[in-house]
Amino acid sequence: MAIKKSEILNIFSVALISLSIYQPVSAIIEYTLTEFFLVFLQISGTTKALMLIIILSLVNCCYLHFSFTNKLRQKTVFSIFLLSLIFGFSYYKFYQNLQNYPRIYEKKPDWTIQGSQILITGKNFGGTHEPGLVYIMNESLQLDILEWSNKKIIAEQPITNNYGEYNLYVVNAKNNKSNPVTHFIKNPSQL
Repeated sequence: MAIKKSEILNIFSVALISLSIYQPVSAIIEYTLTEFFLVFLQISGTTKALMLIIILSLVNCCYLHFSFTNKLRQKTVFSIFLLSLIFGFSYYKFYQNLQNYPRIYEKKPDWTIQGSQILITGKNFGGTHEPGLVYIMNESLQLDILEWSNKKIIAEQPITNNYGEYNLYVVNAKNNKSNPVTHFIKNPSQL
């Protein structure tokens, strides 16, 4: 059984449209989960492959329900491909810029007293050779850094007379500020 030229064009069109749609969709999902909601450090290759299979299936189903002339098919495929390239390049530049900013994913414990250690995990803090700073209370209280790596910081709270709930954040060596995380400083005399 010979494959017709139109069938090959249909397969090629579905594949090209799927790949063109996959890139912006996966970029939006990756940004939402890794940067906005801070759910994951990154999206795995398996998850990305699964997204591609789902998009391929959906495009194939939609493509089979519409009858395209060759001219309309060419315009549709070209338009989607061109838009995907433009979006992909823009997103790539945007995402590369985000990699300059530290992101705090978790901080333990939720509260400290003077001399307590705080474990901060996240990304883009900077390497051991280029440590930044950790602040509480809008830069009025700088924590002492005990250990620093790109994904983990161990800091110690110095002595302070200010107690209550404050924002903790990391400033990397590039002077970029992280997302704030709520931190509570307790008065040791009230424990």
